[in-house]
Amino acid sequence: MRRHRAIPRADHILECVARAGKPLSLSDIAREIEAPVSSTHDLVDDLRVCGYLTRVGAGYRLGQRLRTLRLIAGHADQPPLTPDELTELNAVIEAPVALAVLVGSDLVYLHGVGEVPAEIGAVVRDHVPRPLLATAGGRAMLAFLPADERAALLAEHASPGEAVAFGREIDEIRACGYALTDGSVQSALRVAGVPVFGGRRLLAVVVVAAPRISGRPSPALQHAARRTAAWLAARART
Repeated sequence: MRRHRAIPRADHILECVARAGKPLSLSDIAREIEAPVSSTHDLVDDLRVCGYLTRVGAGYRLGQRLRTLRLIAGHADQPPLTPDELTELNAVIEAPVALAVLVGSDLVYLHGVGEVPAEIGAVVRDHVPRPLLATAGGRAMLAFLPADERAALLAEHASPGEAVAFGREIDEIRACGYALTDGSVQSALRVAGVPVFGGRRLLAVVVVAAPRISGRPSPALQHAARRTAAWLAARART
């Protein structure tokens, strides 16, 4: 199915404006999304008319449309785990934890608790999108998604070889209840991804970290992942 290019561009514009910390001019936005100013102007103006952007002098910042949509959604806007619940989990398992969700085809962290190396903390703090197959959280998300959704994501965002290789891991991930990986970002840690369900629906993943032990599995990480799964199961029963 062919995707309308305006939608990804609009999404890119909104993210650029959100991350800028100051109003962006039209030329700034066009440069960020690598598009002509003329076509960028039309899209920016549509976003302004709909309330997603607002003018501030010669620049643009986020408008109130996103806020009103969240208010309309009401309870649907609540995170799968609150920061207080994540803090409680961190105390229970005595390991750094973070909550991440699927946004489009990427894993995006909402918040985290616990000390981690600066480069990992920046990924969580700045909500940097991460490829699913490159992260333990993403691999857990893929493994526990409905088969048709998983197949669609792999078909579009993984090579045939990557999809086949990951397919061999799915049963093992589902059997133990979590995914493990070193990941390309984690220089000093190994991480596990544990699914968070609401009823039978996959809502998010909790990512758990432990010091990397070169060349062999990390018992501390596996123990933390199992305790996380048990804590989530107990929470779901309350």
